Amino acid sequence: MDNAQPKRIKGNLLIVDDDPLVRQSTDAFLTRQGYKVRSASNGQMALMFAGEDPPELILLDIGLPDMDGFQVCRRLKEDHQTGKIPVIFISGLDEVVDKVKGFVAGGVDYITKPFQVEELSARVELHLTLRRLQEQIEAQNAQLQQEVTKSKLAEQKIKQAAEEWRTTFDSIKDLVSVHDKEFRVVRANKAFAAAFGMEIREPLGKKCYEIIHATEEPWPNCPHRKTLGCGKSMTEEFLEPRLARYLQVSASPICNEQNEVIGSVHIVKDITERKQAEEELADRTVQLERMNRKLVALNAELEDFTYMASHELQEPLRSLTSFSDLLRKDLGDSLPGQAAKALVFITDAAKRMQTLVLGLLELSRTGRVAKKKEKVSLSECADRALEALALRLKETGVQITRDKMPEVWGDFTLLTELYQNLIGNALKFSNEQRPIIRLTVEEQGDDQIFGVKDNGIGIEPKYAQQIFQPFRRLHGRAEYEGSGIGLAICRKIVERHGGKIWVDSEPGKGAHFRFTISPKKREG
Repeated sequence: MDNAQPKRIKGNLLIVDDDPLVRQSTDAFLTRQGYKVRSASNGQMALMFAGEDPPELILLDIGLPDMDGFQVCRRLKEDHQTGKIPVIFISGLDEVVDKVKGFVAGGVDYITKPFQVEELSARVELHLTLRRLQEQIEAQNAQLQQEVTKSKLAEQKIKQAAEEWRTTFDSIKDLVSVHDKEFRVVRANKAFAAAFGMEIREPLGKKCYEIIHATEEPWPNCPHRKTLGCGKSMTEEFLEPRLARYLQVSASPICNEQNEVIGSVHIVKDITERKQAEEELADRTVQLERMNRKLVALNAELEDFTYMASHELQEPLRSLTSFSDLLRKDLGDSLPGQAAKALVFITDAAKRMQTLVLGLLELSRTGRVAKKKEKVSLSECADRALEALALRLKETGVQITRDKMPEVWGDFTLLTELYQNLIGNALKFSNEQRPIIRLTVEEQGDDQIFGVKDNGIGIEPKYAQQIFQPFRRLHGRAEYEGSGIGLAICRKIVERHGGKIWVDSEPGKGAHFRFTISPKKREG
């Protein structure tokens, strides 16, 4: 018989975020931590879930599709059933004004994306602890009021509640203290006292700024000072020289029965590791940008060298071909058999080299030519490409169809060359059947994917990347003509338009070359 006890649930949480990846990863992490977690993708769903089965704490994103997180929080606070649920904002917005809006709306904390899961876990545990502590004290006070006649029992319960409160208060790892309107420390936990080298009761009665900052006046951006002025929760982050640590300091108002602010709960979190990680990330970003600039410069130098080398190689290759032809004409049949074969070999090799050099020159020109920025009709580009291929189209009897082709922002000449190369490639690698080619346009969300689909011989998927590299041929020259540069030019043109190109194919089932074009205006 299995006597295993069920795992204790640490708390009932609700995650509200329109990003499914954030919901799933946060849900999975908190579930592993022992929490019962529900998720909502928008504000209306969050309000419905909270009303039907109120959670103990809500993690709320700001950028929701139907209403922003501030509106959701205000709606929750206006409802007596959900008004006391702690709300922690989790958002990529890290401006002070956004954090202020979050606390004004009723949030108890604010976490900036991307966040460390350990930080998230600590904050959730802290606010659940504080909420349960508050609920526990309220429940105990109500019970004590009913049993006021039983003074001895009431006194024992009060002492017990105070001890439990103190135990819980002192177990919090963050620096927690309570300050009055005169900036005096009324209560402090062990972590607060220990951080400044004090005994547990030593901070009491001292000015908070004297303890934390060793100054004679409050810090101008002091959250406690701001909370006393506006009656709202406030948060600041700064480097404290005395501790040599980055701190996040928040103050939440404490009000009397007349709703007057008489102090605040002051929470200090050590965020040094997070700040160091942010600085390290910024340094790495700068290094990557510097390396990227170097790579761009090196690529430009390489393209210049390729262009010059290709251009300079043409003349000696032309001379070699011409003199070989003259030698064959002058000597004619007088050449010995072996010499004639050698001369043919030299001539063919020179012509193949010319084809490769011309292809390399064309590839280099594709990267060097200035790209125009204008509205271009892809339909007109396709028409111009088909005109250039008219003779081959007639010879093959190809059947060509097309989807409705839109206008894009790009270079008419380069996009025409792209379609000409892709259609020419489809004609070249057709099988014994009548070639069928379709110019495709597919919708994928807000993006469009363009393509050229054929019923040719197809290729092995493992070669899908290799074929876009210069001079990478999958077939011998005796089978199919060409320099092996056409698809490399296609890739260069697509990349200059801010897109990417790929192929979906299987042997004997044709090929579908697809590409994208950036919808934004980009420099060539």
